[in-house]
Amino acid sequence: MKFRLLLLTLRLRSVLAFGLVAVLLACSFPASIPANPFGPTGTPSATLAPTATATSTPTPTPSPVIRIASGDRALFDGDYDSARAEYRQAYDQSTDPETRVESLWGLARTEFEAGDYQAAIDAFNQLVREHPESIRAAQAHYLLGEIYSAQDRFAEAAAEYGAYVSARSGVLDAYALELQGDAYFDA
Repeated sequence: MKFRLLLLTLRLRSVLAFGLVAVLLACSFPASIPANPFGPTGTPSATLAPTATATSTPTPTPSPVIRIASGDRALFDGDYDSARAEYRQAYDQSTDPETRVESLWGLARTEFEAGDYQAAIDAFNQLVREHPESIRAAQAHYLLGEIYSAQDRFAEAAAEYGAYVSARSGVLDAYALELQGDAYFDA
């Protein structure tokens, strides 16, 4: 056993010694970097004048549609402050009715998700008032019903669920009518 260990140690030392010799030989070879055939110059060369570099032009203000997409992403990430800012700027910058509807919808959903129910009620009511024929107005009625139910304002919740069913007949009627009935029962 000791003989094997001694043999293994000698082999290891010979491999290390061979590696060390190879490294030392490699370092002693002449460098393969070509020398300057002209040698050093006697006079300094002229330096070039600095040239102007191109600067980037300022980026334009994002369009309201881009702001709504940014607000949607911020809302998804739970960054309510950024979402509010993006939706408000989109609303303020746009004159397109669809863009304004989507920005109000996003703002109202942000307040709803953040738990600021009074601000959500105000935004949803503004959406319903300014754009009563939009699909988002019907959805706003549904979420207003949810808010009023959470606040134990059951008569108002029932009215909002009824407005949702009137605006979106055929879509989840049974569920919305059940919620409306429950709200009337609790009122």
